[in-house]
Amino acid sequence: MGNQDLKRSLKKCGKETMIYDFCKIAKPEVVEVGDFCKLDDFVFINGGEGIKIGNYTHIASFSSIFGGGSFECGEYVGVSQRVGLITGTNDYKLGMHMTAAAPPDEQGYYHSHIKIEDDVIIFNDCSLLAPEGKPLIIGEGAVIGANSFINKDIEPWSIVAGTPAVKIGTRPPLLEWIQRNKEMRKNGKISRN
Repeated sequence: MGNQDLKRSLKKCGKETMIYDFCKIAKPEVVEVGDFCKLDDFVFINGGEGIKIGNYTHIASFSSIFGGGSFECGEYVGVSQRVGLITGTNDYKLGMHMTAAAPPDEQGYYHSHIKIEDDVIIFNDCSLLAPEGKPLIIGEGAVIGANSFINKDIEPWSIVAGTPAVKIGTRPPLLEWIQRNKEMRKNGKISRN
């Protein structure tokens, strides 16, 4: 079950990872997907300058990673439906055309990097735009509320929402036994189940 041809074309595809048939990955040779991940139907990933998706990550339908830059996420990350993870875009400050249909030498464009740390959840319909010249970092355990726009770093264990997103709370850290199991899985001392 799953998209076996696409899995074989990736730079790395972990064990028991499910990539559904209608998931599309451009430049799969620069994309690494960890163990026990799920990439749903209608997910689109542009490999750009390199993509690394950590173990136990789920990217839901109609979400995409695009822009031509680089992207990495840690383990146990959840990306809900219709999330745009944008690693580069047109730069309006350059006085150049703002469409990909223009001749390439007449386009002003930048590439950047998005890093999402472990145990982050991004709820539906969010846009994360990496700013020019520095990576966008979403700290461990962060929660991003639905319909939010993020273009600045998010502190670990923060709950943010809005356009632009603002901090509205703090999430408690993982329960001790869950953290212990996570470490034991990482060290091969216990299995997935």
